[in-house]
Amino acid sequence: MSTVTSSNEHLTFNADGSSKNILFQANGTQKASISSAGLFTSTTIDATVLTGTLPAISGANLTNLPATDISGKLNLSGGTMTGTVISPSFTSTAGGTFTTAAGNDLNIVYPDSRSLFIKEAGTTHVTIDNTGQVGIGKTPIRALDIKQASGDPGVRLESASYSMDVLTLRNSNGRLDVGPTSGITIIQNGRTGINHTSPEARLEIHGGSETGLYVKSTVAGEYPAVFQSASTGTVPITDFRNSGGTSIMKVISDGDVNIGTGNLVIGTSGKGIDFSVTSNTSAPLASMSNELLDDYEEGSWSPYITTNGGVYTTTSRSMSGFYTKIGRQVTCHWSASITTPTGGSGAVRLNNFPFAAANANHTPTTSMQWGRTTLGGSPMYGMMGGNSSQMWFEYSNSNGNPTQMPAGAMNQTTPYHNGQVTYYVD
Repeated sequence: MSTVTSSNEHLTFNADGSSKNILFQANGTQKASISSAGLFTSTTIDATVLTGTLPAISGANLTNLPATDISGKLNLSGGTMTGTVISPSFTSTAGGTFTTAAGNDLNIVYPDSRSLFIKEAGTTHVTIDNTGQVGIGKTPIRALDIKQASGDPGVRLESASYSMDVLTLRNSNGRLDVGPTSGITIIQNGRTGINHTSPEARLEIHGGSETGLYVKSTVAGEYPAVFQSASTGTVPITDFRNSGGTSIMKVISDGDVNIGTGNLVIGTSGKGIDFSVTSNTSAPLASMSNELLDDYEEGSWSPYITTNGGVYTTTSRSMSGFYTKIGRQVTCHWSASITTPTGGSGAVRLNNFPFAAANANHTPTTSMQWGRTTLGGSPMYGMMGGNSSQMWFEYSNSNGNPTQMPAGAMNQTTPYHNGQVTYYVD
C-alpha cells in the first residue's frame, strides 16, 4: 500500500515494503520510476524540459549517471559539462567542451581489451587501442600509424614565424621528403637526395650556393671519412668531375691516382712527393739525407760576361740561356758574346746564374766552349763559389798550375762563350 502526503508545501511518496518502487505513468505507460534503493530511472526525457542550469546533484546514484562522480553542476543548455564522468555514453547535438578545474587532470578511462575512438558522422578518425598504439585514419599496428584517404599524407610542424610541411610521404611515387622544399628526399629504391628529388646514386648532394659536403672528425685518431671499394684493379673508388661531368681525378682500387685534366699543385713550400718508402743506399760511407722531391722549375736567364775588376766597355752584347731545377739540382745552358770588349781587369766572370750554388766551393759538372779569345784552345773548366751565382774559369798554365782566365783574354773581336753546367743549391 502506497501513500501520498503533503506538508508545508512538500509532497511525499511512500512505498510500502523495502522492495517496492514508486512508478510514474502517463496514460498507462511508465515514464519513470524510483526504486527502493533510491535509483531514478527515466525512459524518456524531453530535452525541451532540461533547459537552464540544474542545481547540484548529490545523494544516491542515478541510473547510468553515478551522482557521486559529479561535482559542480550539469549544464546541458550551454553544451558544457564541468567535473563530470559519463557512463556509458554521452551525445550532444550542439557540440560541447569538457573542462576540468585548474590543477586537475582530465582522465578518459576505458576497459581492458577495448579501444578509444574519435569519430565524425560514423567515420573513425583517431583510434587508441588497449596497448597505447595510436592510429590516425586507420586501426594502428605501430606506435603511431597514419593513413590518409587521398592526397599525400605527412606530418606538419609549424611555429609562429614559420609554417610549412617538414615531413611528407608521397604515395604516388613512394617518396619521402623532409623539409619545406624537399631538402632530403628518399625514393623507393633507397637512393637519397639532398636538395635533389631524383637522386641517381645512393647519396646525391646538390650544394647550391653552399658547400655540398663537409666532413669533420671531432675525436682525435678517428677518420673523418672512409671510402672502401669491393673491386680491385682499375675500378675507381672515387671519381671527381667538373661542372660538365668530365672526370678530372680518379682514385683507383689498385692504388693509382689518375688526373684527367689539370695539374697536381703543391700548395705549401717545402712539400712535395715523399719517396721514403723506397730503399736507401747501402754503399759504404754513404748515407741518405733526404727523400722528398719538393721542387721543379723551368725558365730562362741572361748570362752576362764581365770581370771581377770592372765591367767591359762594349757596343753590344748577346745573352740567352735556359735552366731546369729538379729538387736541389740545377742545370743551366747558355750562349753569350760581347762585341770587341775593352777595359776590364782581373779575371773573367760569368754572372746572373738563376740560383746561388750550395754553401761550398766546388767544381760543377760543366761543358763549355770559348771562341775568339787569346787563349786559343786551352782547356777550360768552370768553378762556382758557395752562396754565389757567378762562375769563374780556370785552365792549366805552362807549369801545370790552375790559373784563372784573365780579363785581357777577351780583348778580341766579338769573343763568345757557350756552355752547360749542373750544380746544387741549398
